[in-house]
Amino acid sequence: MGSFDATNAHPATPDLALKGLVYRMVDFKINRSGLRGDQDSPVTFEIHVQPGFSHLELSGVLTVLRTANDILNDGRFSWRITSDAPGLVSSIDTLLVRTEPSIADHLLSDCLIVVGGADCAAFGSWPKRVRAMRRDRRPVMLFSEAASQYIKFVDHPDVTLTTHWRDMPILTEAGFRGELTTRLGEVHDGVMTCAGESYVMEATIHLIADLVEPDALGLLANQLLIENVRGFERDQPKGISGGENFLEKRLRQAIAIMERTTEEPQQISQIANQVGVSPRQLERLFNLHLNQSPAKFYRTIRVKRAHIMITETKLRLAEVAIACGFASTSSLSQAYRKVYGRTPTQATAQKNSRKNGRA
Repeated sequence: MGSFDATNAHPATPDLALKGLVYRMVDFKINRSGLRGDQDSPVTFEIHVQPGFSHLELSGVLTVLRTANDILNDGRFSWRITSDAPGLVSSIDTLLVRTEPSIADHLLSDCLIVVGGADCAAFGSWPKRVRAMRRDRRPVMLFSEAASQYIKFVDHPDVTLTTHWRDMPILTEAGFRGELTTRLGEVHDGVMTCAGESYVMEATIHLIADLVEPDALGLLANQLLIENVRGFERDQPKGISGGENFLEKRLRQAIAIMERTTEEPQQISQIANQVGVSPRQLERLFNLHLNQSPAKFYRTIRVKRAHIMITETKLRLAEVAIACGFASTSSLSQAYRKVYGRTPTQATAQKNSRKNGRA
């Protein structure tokens, strides 16, 4: 698979003036002046899925477009769901959706949305369609795993992109040369890379904002129970420490340090000192709220980080061990088995057998 040409690309500049409900990204929106065809015809969306797609992301996009049509009562938006394997395609949780064929640069819509999922790495037509959309200056939105795969293509030092925070360490370890941010969305040459997941509905509202009257936008957000449509420039809530509603403040601070230092783990006494408590107090906090010791919790964070790298990258086990702060592959394997009930080698074999079964 060839790489995307990013040499002449330039990141868009965010316009942070609040208008109605949403922040605008000046180079990323659909507007009537840029549409092909009759101005009264529906705005068309292609929503591309692969086997193992995220049904949360697909349903988020469809819910916004369908609800907007209901409010506007004029059929303003139309969509089709495509795949490289047309027919019934299964989500990661076995939800089935009927899809149409996706063929390279044919039958382009006004906007292309690629939903994340387990098999986004199984490249098919969607990267070629992204290139075709860029050539035709039509907007593209890539969610979560789809954004991560695109980032691997666009290996250029002058680009700024984002994806879901869980994939950041993998892309960093893989040696991506551009700038990765933890914002909810970043625009690069007409392509929006986006964190996805539950942010999908807000991102889709941003996308159609210029095509919907302000009062209808407000009603749309209210009907979907979205109190605040976050701008793309907002940071993602990331890591366990981001759960302000669920964890005690000092506990969040300690976990945030652990999440930042997986590669070079600190002593529990050092973490306690930074939080402003004694090691014994920190031990009590973890046992009271999480029913486990700080050391065990810290090790589990590192094992889960290793699990993502083992199952979603081609990094060697020794490289994963170093990236996650383990002294050797054997110590990583032992810790991994305690959490997942199998060795990293068995997990890799299971991943490969699943892929071969879907091939």
